[in-house]
Amino acid sequence: MRSAIIENGSVVNIIVGSVEGAIECGDEVSIGWTHGGGGFAAPVEAAGAIDLVALQASLKAGIDVAAEVERLKHITAGAGQAMTYQRKAEEAKACLSATDPVSADYPMLAAEIGITAETLAGVASIVSAAYEAWITIGSAIEAARLGAKLAVDSAETAEAAMAAAVIDWSSVTAFQ
Repeated sequence: MRSAIIENGSVVNIIVGSVEGAIECGDEVSIGWTHGGGGFAAPVEAAGAIDLVALQASLKAGIDVAAEVERLKHITAGAGQAMTYQRKAEEAKACLSATDPVSADYPMLAAEIGITAETLAGVASIVSAAYEAWITIGSAIEAARLGAKLAVDSAETAEAAMAAAVIDWSSVTAFQ
């Protein structure tokens, strides 16, 4: 199944699979198409020419949106949540290397005692493992995102740029 990510009525990326907020589409739909009135429509070229630089900029913005959609399959959205995750990872690393950790020194981890695990060390181990798993997934998403943006920038035609912007995210994070 393919799904289109729509911004301002235009298809900015195609996802293999389904994601929240994307619209299921057929194989013929590609980046640059429009969506409205209940269906998709192929782009109409003005005077036979497409502004490749503008198209590339739009495609790269769509790649960033698609990467964030993929990230949000694995993490919780929000700047505050990101800060919480980062702090918990820092506390877990420090706690696991401490000789005699005290809960008061690790408030984020201490808040999870009895929920995530029964002990501070148990929480630290689980948080550390989750963080390491995220590093693997996040780096794969980042490599795919940056690689697609480079391919879009390197494309010499609109068709090549649109093809370069399609990322099969299921293959990027298949190892999880």
